[in-house]
Amino acid sequence: MLALLRRQDLYPHVQTRLEHFIATRRTDPHLHPVEHVLAQAALGMAQPPHALDQALNGIPPYAKNRKRLLFALHLAVLGQGSYPPRAARLDYRGQTSWGELTGCAMKILAAHALGHPPAGEDHRFLTDRLAASRRKVWEGNIGAHTLALLALHTTDPGNRLIADGIDALLKVRNPDGGLPFIVDHTLFITSVAGLALARCALPRHRELLSRIGDYLAAHQNDDGGWAYTERVTQAAEADAESTGAALEAFHALDPTRYAHALATGHAYLAALAGEDGGFPTYLRGDPSEAVMTANAVLALAPDHHRYAPLLRHAALFLLKAQQADGTFERSWSLAQAHALRRTTAALTFVRTSVEDPLGELIDEALHRAGDYLQRAQTPTEASAIRLATPATSAAPPTPSAPPPRWASRPGPARRSPTCSLTSDPTAVSTPGPNRSPPAPFPTTTPPTPQSSS
Repeated sequence: MLALLRRQDLYPHVQTRLEHFIATRRTDPHLHPVEHVLAQAALGMAQPPHALDQALNGIPPYAKNRKRLLFALHLAVLGQGSYPPRAARLDYRGQTSWGELTGCAMKILAAHALGHPPAGEDHRFLTDRLAASRRKVWEGNIGAHTLALLALHTTDPGNRLIADGIDALLKVRNPDGGLPFIVDHTLFITSVAGLALARCALPRHRELLSRIGDYLAAHQNDDGGWAYTERVTQAAEADAESTGAALEAFHALDPTRYAHALATGHAYLAALAGEDGGFPTYLRGDPSEAVMTANAVLALAPDHHRYAPLLRHAALFLLKAQQADGTFERSWSLAQAHALRRTTAALTFVRTSVEDPLGELIDEALHRAGDYLQRAQTPTEASAIRLATPATSAAPPTPSAPPPRWASRPGPARRSPTCSLTSDPTAVSTPGPNRSPPAPFPTTTPPTPQSSS
């Protein structure tokens, strides 16, 4: 956003606030290394040649190359390093909608920097997407929208879509002057809240629970899945995390009333399963992830007789995915407790319905996970961040470390007249690059004291 305003020579007071926010956050010890590199670059601080490679250490192999390309381009936009030639040759079609827009913007930016005019079809794709959300943040995805506006600036700096897009972005700024990566998680948060309320609400809340369930059912996609927010309007832009959360909520709210939504949602989720038994975030054939696989198992568990072979195959994937120290790859979340909470709950469920030797293997995996949590009860400051983020599952709670100073004051969720719940998007870990919507890396932005978006 700061680079965009500088190029457009707009809103100097906003630029000053953004610079102040970046300068202040740059010193936060909990900042992800990639965030630190980008923050310093935005403030004009030269970065060592291998700074980005070092910052990407620990990123899952299936995402590392893609992330390196994306952030190398971001550094080039900020005036540090050259534009990667590979970005100018991207084939961005056939991905998620945000992935397509991001890829198109990257291709145009890199091609322009290398002296090549953008292809007409790329320019049309970019402007068509931006025009479809002229005065709103495109699909609620601030990252993709901002990069697309930067790309349009290189080819048509006077295009009215840029000014409209900037105005839309300014409307979702947080009180601290910064911007979240996405606008909200309305459907996902409503699903989690519905699940929690269904398990503890009093009889007089029955009408409220029905309104929550009806709201979620009304936003089910034609393919049977759910997106993370109602702002996502692209067809079939569902994800395994949000779909699983909605299905768990329906099972708790009223499985009879929502039988059709459950049946079609189960079918959508089951169709995502990969040959390795795992589940991706978005598209069948994408890399499987441990947390997404656990989400699918827990969502399909009430219909386990129908999906028994699939659930067993998923459990085998989880067993292979467990790391030597007992943990699992965290996907979009900073919280190792979240990954352990979901995966151990999924394995525990499967354990009740399978025979040896799989049962013995699950017992061993659960033991390793428990050992890790015991060791982590007195963590270093670095591991405290991973353990402190609240999990959002219905599984039994696991021990967690004392939270960092800011984690103890989460942003409030608020119920709207439609019975959706909104939440400060900086109050939860923002989704990663292979989920809807992507954060390029898990964010540690502390929640603001005031309510926003």
